[in-house]
Amino acid sequence: MPGIFACGNVLHVHDLADNVTTESERAGATAAAYAMGAGAGAVPDCELTVSPAGIAGYALPGRITAAALTKLNFRVRRPVNAACVRILADGEELFVGKVRAFKPSVMESFPLPAKVIQRALDLGASEIVLSVDPVEEA
Repeated sequence: MPGIFACGNVLHVHDLADNVTTESERAGATAAAYAMGAGAGAVPDCELTVSPAGIAGYALPGRITAAALTKLNFRVRRPVNAACVRILADGEELFVGKVRAFKPSVMESFPLPAKVIQRALDLGASEIVLSVDPVEEA
């Protein structure tokens, strides 16, 4: 919603105060830019919805408006010993992370490179899917 800037536990539960601080600094900078006119009526570079899939319970931010490095946060709904993060757009896999363990008690952070966002835009996508998918262990 334009003009609303949420951060901290009001947005999602944080494990560490450092994460709240980082998120609040980003929200504050964005709110300041909005107040100075950069958000009111400004045309975003892009408009992509971010949706969770697989065992990802949520993904934040819910919307990307610039083709720039974007920090995604998410939690899984259940513990898993082996899973990987996948980024998809229009059914095409744009990125696959390393296989590792995930726990619901840990907020995960994932840096989404600008080139992945640009690839989604080049495909004409309106949505990026962050999927955490369990894999069978060998």
